[in-house]
Amino acid sequence: MEAEMPSGPVHTGVNLGALGLMGVLAAPGKWWQWPEAWWFMGAYLFSTFFLSPDLDLWRSQSRRSWGALGILWLPYARLFRHRGLSHHWLWGPLSRVGYLALLALPLLALWPRFDPSWLSEMRRYGGWILLGIYIPHWLHIALDAWAP
Repeated sequence: MEAEMPSGPVHTGVNLGALGLMGVLAAPGKWWQWPEAWWFMGAYLFSTFFLSPDLDLWRSQSRRSWGALGILWLPYARLFRHRGLSHHWLWGPLSRVGYLALLALPLLALWPRFDPSWLSEMRRYGGWILLGIYIPHWLHIALDAWAP
């Protein structure tokens, strides 16, 4: 009998369980303060629900999380073969964040009330944001590798 790959809900459950464990082991105040914790947790949850490596699959749970906006990920799904660059330990998250930035930045620049001051906050907490994006990705590819 051949083992099946973990489903979207399994990946989500592992990511949320790991986040809970991290919250217990590294409670804010020990290794970090609340602004870092909020940025990390926000990026981690966004990555878990909306930036899964499986966005390269048209029928993935993460693509469906986007609702009607999921259609925006169709070019990404066509550009990357499944378990190719999208599942690379370093380039995978960068491919999705870069793709999302290419879609979002022109829209933000056209928004009349766009205030770029939040970008300095993102630079200030960038390391925590990157960890929040990368850790769910690493858990995903580790879980895929564990299930042959």
